[in-house]
Amino acid sequence: ARLGATASTEDADEALLVASTPRLLKELLGALADPAPAVRAAAVAALDAYATAYPVEVRASAHLEFVKVTVASVASEARFAKRSDRAASMTTTTTTTGGSLVPGLGSDAKNALDALVPADLHALLKGPPDDRETAADALADLIDLCAPVTAAASPPTTPSVLKKHAVKVAGALIRVVGDRFPAHVKAAVLRALGSMLKAAAPLVKAFVPQLQATLLKHVKDAASPLVRQRAAAALGSLVPLSPRLDALVLDLVAAGADETLDVEVRRSVAQALLTAVVPHLSPRDPSVPARILGAAALEQLVDVAQILASADDAATASAASSLGDALARLPQA
Repeated sequence: ARLGATASTEDADEALLVASTPRLLKELLGALADPAPAVRAAAVAALDAYATAYPVEVRASAHLEFVKVTVASVASEARFAKRSDRAASMTTTTTTTGGSLVPGLGSDAKNALDALVPADLHALLKGPPDDRETAADALADLIDLCAPVTAAASPPTTPSVLKKHAVKVAGALIRVVGDRFPAHVKAAVLRALGSMLKAAAPLVKAFVPQLQATLLKHVKDAASPLVRQRAAAALGSLVPLSPRLDALVLDLVAAGADETLDVEVRRSVAQALLTAVVPHLSPRDPSVPARILGAAALEQLVDVAQILASADDAATASAASSLGDALARLPQA
């Protein structure tokens, strides 16, 4: 009877712990933004214990959405606090702090990524479509929060905390976006890829060929404007890494000149050329655009801008006209 009572008590304790887990997670995730390093370190240790106590399958299903929403809430509160601090000190510009918005996720050497990323990856690779979307958005949020808070004029730096996770996360995202999933899943994955390229492009340089092919494909996606938009945004961060910018431009140029494509797709192509490519073709040395692209590719880029500028669709014509204006401002060799 005593053994039965002990087992019953243990079962009750376990049930209480399971029921209390969301509340515990909320407190621990909130502590990752605490100004005291000791508090953040204790929260990270507790989250590591949580990750050990719960199988990844449980964390990737029962707690996935809750953790994502809570992290977003913690980040929102941290942004508000920083804005309030700036207002109180009559400062109108962001100063370099050397840390991330939520230090327990970014700038702390021992941080919570080890506890959180595996569940997101599991859901991304093995969950149903809605869980995959949630996981991709959660990964994008975590990557964004790893970035240091710096002044706008400061050069971007690669967060060292991402070195352990970047390759595994990028590989999983590329794998999922290449499969046949609904547009909302692809859009979330492309957002995460864009965040990774923006925050830590050098860490995923080995994936440049796959990324270039993937993003080019989705810039021309006929089904979803959001997919095209996010692919173009990610492409802008990929271009500086691309060893074959001429091939990328020629692919986009061919799509822009293809009258069989939907007008909205051609508009997205014009926007991608304008926002992703042209900003990287304005060096001081006037011969550099031609050297980067090759004279033929540069000439075709100008031609497709002129072709699209006469499109019947006003928005496409406007995007192409802006592209043509940007090209005209490039220094001539």
